[in-house]
Amino acid sequence: MDIIPSKEELQKTYAAIKGIELPTVPDIVQKANSELTKPDPNITELAELISKDPVLSGQILKVINSPFYGLSKKIDSVQKAVVLLGQKNLKNVLMTAGLRQSMQDADDSRKTFWDRAAATAACASGIATMVHNVEPDEAYMTGLFLDTGVLVLLEKSPAYKRVSDNQPIYPYSTVVFEENKFETNHPNVGYLLALSWKIPDICALAILHHHTEELEKFEDSKLRALIAIMQASYALVAEELSETEITIEEHVRFKSNAVNELLLDESDLRDIVVSAVREST
Repeated sequence: MDIIPSKEELQKTYAAIKGIELPTVPDIVQKANSELTKPDPNITELAELISKDPVLSGQILKVINSPFYGLSKKIDSVQKAVVLLGQKNLKNVLMTAGLRQSMQDADDSRKTFWDRAAATAACASGIATMVHNVEPDEAYMTGLFLDTGVLVLLEKSPAYKRVSDNQPIYPYSTVVFEENKFETNHPNVGYLLALSWKIPDICALAILHHHTEELEKFEDSKLRALIAIMQASYALVAEELSETEITIEEHVRFKSNAVNELLLDESDLRDIVVSAVREST
């Protein structure tokens, strides 16, 4: 199986979203990530850089003061927050805030989308701690970008919102609808976006294939595991956030795939998804 899209497939996707400019990494996030990749990042410079952006500063302080970290005293210093978060967690927070900022509507109408994305990323990171060959930060980043292709396609066709909002009850799968309407789909678009933001290649590939159910097609065990984590996280978070009792067959299959691939029990995942949703919404 060719897991990397051909040149023709990529050209087809670019043609489908012609006229829509893919969001770029905010300059301040680029600079912060550049500092974070150094062997010995300058924490003071990082904190000063982040402090220049009130959105990023606020997000970092919100995260460090969340119940997840269980600190007894409120942190109001960006520099202290940077130290306490650590490099990997800080990068995740920066990418989350930067991505959301670059793809957000002025009226914040996409809050539900980003709450779900944050919960999926947190859930994926939690599941990855129980899987030996997937790093939690890679799982987090993949979960964060997982459905961003949907937002790009919404820019192409506002009428598509009815399908993306009501995917559980739409008579066709979202991907089939997208193929018919746009001659591409949100995993393909999300793959291009992930590459443009320079997240790890394996994360981009997991985004590309996150609706592929035949995991045995993939020879790379790490990629298989990452896709399974995405499918489990996507399904579990959707169920946790759902206000209906609709059973989505694709979600049932996703969970079954994950249980078989990762050798986990669904009950092992319940506390993780509940915590992820609580901390992210």
